Amino acid sequence: MPRNYKKKTNIRREWSQDHYDQPIMISLPSHTTHCMQPLDVAFYGPLTTYYGQACDRFMINNPGKVITERNIGHMFGEAYLKAATLEIDSNK
Repeated sequence: MPRNYKKKTNIRREWSQDHYDQPIMISLPSHTTHCMQPLDVAFYGPLTTYYGQACDRFMINNPGKVITERNIGHMFGEAYLKAATLEIDSNK
């Protein structure tokens, strides 16, 4: 381990504590966005489908009611748990 390792680690920790509420920009190098496509196909596609199904179920079970911010979290959580399975990882 380099001698200044602890010093650099402490500086990083202090910086992250001072800036925890600021957004972090992530940029992908040119011509590399195709690397993200498997995630779109394997995770975001099913997540969208399951979320739509949860919304449909809510509207069928609650006729005349509108989906509000209070309902979205529950429906998204239900969809996320279905979409985020270990099967996705094994389909590489």
